[in-house]
Amino acid sequence: MPRALRKELTLVGSFVGFLVVFSAISGCVSTGDIAPEAATLDANALATDHAIQAAAREAGWPVLQWR
Repeated sequence: MPRALRKELTLVGSFVGFLVVFSAISGCVSTGDIAPEAATLDANALATDHAIQAAAREAGWPVLQWR
């Protein structure tokens, strides 16, 4: 068999193999019962201010370099 033909058959075989594996894997994928659940949160119940202030205290910024 000529080398060029053998190379083409190898590429075609690789592509077909990829398609078979991809098809098998995609058949297993399912979203199931996953659905978005929107819920509004009370802005006053979030602890963002405390978290930001604590992070600013703990950051240890180089005060002398930033003046």
